[in-house]
Amino acid sequence: SVYSNILELILVLVRPFVWLFDVGRDFLGFFKAKQENQTYGQNKAEYERKSRKFKEEQNKKQQRQKQYQKPPKQEKQKTHEWWESSNNYEVLQLKEGATKSEIEKAKKRLRKIYHPDLVFTDEEKRKKHTIIFQNVSNAHDELIKKF
Repeated sequence: SVYSNILELILVLVRPFVWLFDVGRDFLGFFKAKQENQTYGQNKAEYERKSRKFKEEQNKKQQRQKQYQKPPKQEKQKTHEWWESSNNYEVLQLKEGATKSEIEKAKKRLRKIYHPDLVFTDEEKRKKHTIIFQNVSNAHDELIKKF
């Protein structure tokens, strides 16, 4: 049709100008980048001064933040583990005055967890479980004697 022929003619006429515009834009971009590199070399001292000032501000900001931070909580150091306690209720992880059935349940629960035969590979862990297992058994026996 006539309209498509006119449109093709316009595109043929405009296409070289579009190409020229793209090339010109790339050319100007190249010279602009080159000019920025030259000004960077000329203003290097100013750039370094600004970066130093920025770093100083960042350090001051960090110091202010450290002032307002809470000091880290110091954990209480344990003098002994729960299974080394002289309190048999603490060894069985029970409250004072527990009933006989509660003592039995606690013994079974802890002996299932800390039975030394359940540890196959780590010998150090096995020794630890043996000690816990014996302490749980001893605490259970002493508490059952009271009933």
